[in-house]
Amino acid sequence: MPRLTELEYLQLQARLAPKAPAVRSPEPPAEREVGRSGLHQQIMDFCAAQRPPWEYAHLRTDKPSTGAIGLEDFIIVAPGGRYFSIECKARSEKRTQAQNLRALRYDNLGHTIYLVRNMADFKAICCGPTSNDP
Repeated sequence: MPRLTELEYLQLQARLAPKAPAVRSPEPPAEREVGRSGLHQQIMDFCAAQRPPWEYAHLRTDKPSTGAIGLEDFIIVAPGGRYFSIECKARSEKRTQAQNLRALRYDNLGHTIYLVRNMADFKAICCGPTSNDP
């Protein structure tokens, strides 16, 4: 029967010991994945918190389309003549073919349908990348 040296015994124990779960640092609240409907609510809350409140049209999230096929999730009107068309998608979701076609049509008219996946994306579009607004 083979005998283990003390070093070999310690190495064997280290290999067989249960692994401690990796510790993940929490993401900042603005970057955390909240799901598409959660992001919709954050955007609506953001618009309502502005002074004066920003006007927006919002499509339902429980059905594929309650407006024209491919219509963006938000149409937002902000002070200073600013207008934003916003499409919200979860991290791994892609635009549908109808949404891509609508985005192309908007682009041909000189407008953009912005794709956002979190509040940081949204704030970078409507407030600039260094904004600390609510």
